[in-house]
Amino acid sequence: MKQSTQPVTFAQIQALVKAPKNQLNKFAGYKYRSKEDILEAVKLIINPLGFYVTVNDDIILVGNRIYVKAVATLSNGETTYTATGFARESESRKGMDEPQLTGTASSYAGKYALSNLFGLDDVADSDATNDHGRATQPTTATAPTNEATLGSFMTAVKNATTVEQLTTLYNENKEVCNNEPKLLRALSDRKKQLITNE
Repeated sequence: MKQSTQPVTFAQIQALVKAPKNQLNKFAGYKYRSKEDILEAVKLIINPLGFYVTVNDDIILVGNRIYVKAVATLSNGETTYTATGFARESESRKGMDEPQLTGTASSYAGKYALSNLFGLDDVADSDATNDHGRATQPTTATAPTNEATLGSFMTAVKNATTVEQLTTLYNENKEVCNNEPKLLRALSDRKKQLITNE
């Protein structure tokens, strides 16, 4: 695609950007888009038009909680547009160390900054039911390998009394669950039990 010689408006760019929801939450059964999905879709549209996009983070303290503020910037070197997104660092996540907590918050804040900048809605994905941007959901957790951690997770699944609790457990341990079929089975089985007992 050749670089455009005609001025392009911000509204035209927003209309051109389509970021499909290519990710699947296997437990809850919804599709969603990641920060990387948005960036990939955006660059295909804006780079040939002479624009580039950046996402920069800033760490801010609100009360006693740490938030990542992401600023998404669209520019052609002369005209610049920006939008922000926020995500709170969780106080703790099993199986995650501090850099991962910050990285997770950064990913979500960046996703929402980009969504705000390009006018992408999240009505049909995980954001319609979860509290992203207010309590960060991990996307890059590494799988715990010790049996004690896995045992704690299985106990939490067995003790869950609502489907919402199971969904939270899955979201807090998404990478782990997707790499451990027995955890997905346990979640699915418990979900069926809870639905049957309703």
